[in-house]
Amino acid sequence: MEQTEKQVRISLGDVPSALIKLGALALVVFLGVRAFVDLKMARNMYPTNVISVSAEGRVFAKPDIGLINLAVMHEAKTVADAQKQVTDASNKLFEFLKSAGVDAKDIKTSHYAISPQYDYIQDKGQVLRGYQVSQGLDVKIRDTAKAGEIIAGAASAGANQVGSLQFTIDDPEKLKEQARADAIKRAKEKAQVLERELDVEFGDLISFSDSDGGGMPPPMYRAEVMGMGGAYDKMSAPSVPTGENEIVVNVVLTYEVDK
Repeated sequence: MEQTEKQVRISLGDVPSALIKLGALALVVFLGVRAFVDLKMARNMYPTNVISVSAEGRVFAKPDIGLINLAVMHEAKTVADAQKQVTDASNKLFEFLKSAGVDAKDIKTSHYAISPQYDYIQDKGQVLRGYQVSQGLDVKIRDTAKAGEIIAGAASAGANQVGSLQFTIDDPEKLKEQARADAIKRAKEKAQVLERELDVEFGDLISFSDSDGGGMPPPMYRAEVMGMGGAYDKMSAPSVPTGENEIVVNVVLTYEVDK
């Protein structure tokens, strides 16, 4: 009887250890099954047997606006005098732009700056010469045929810096849509060719991406007219052809391969 009770106590003492081992084994099995299921789901969500096809769509269009930067800059002994000169010249420039058909909403101040000017004199070092004040304007020209006339007239009206003329599209979204549609068409045609050449069949389209390709830079015109003095009044309107702008969109289509 005592021997039987002793055997029972030993068996009961071994139970916790056995349960721990059994629990650990169950956990390993569970994690293994879970990993298998997750892997299978991942393969279903992200097929490994895929082919991506890329293509480019292009649309050419005549620019409908011109963008130009005009600036008035003057130097005087005092800030007040320099500001007055810039203000007078800017007001004259505003009046000219208005008379040329440029709407007030298409004229925006790009910068206004005041900076001291120094001369270097031997034995004295830097000596204050005066102050320079400048005001820059970003101007949108909707009648592109008048761009050359506005450039010449702005210089005569007081702008002593004229530059960065570029012709562009005011609302390029519709053109981008056309270029994207052309790119998708080309990509689908390429996919059909690949099916024949690789002897495969494409299944569902599983991803799509597009991006603007940038295209050719717009025509640019740059003129520095500082220091020309009375020559402004004799300036003739420069020839500034608008050319064409190119809208480029790149697309990538990714298909699942059925076989």
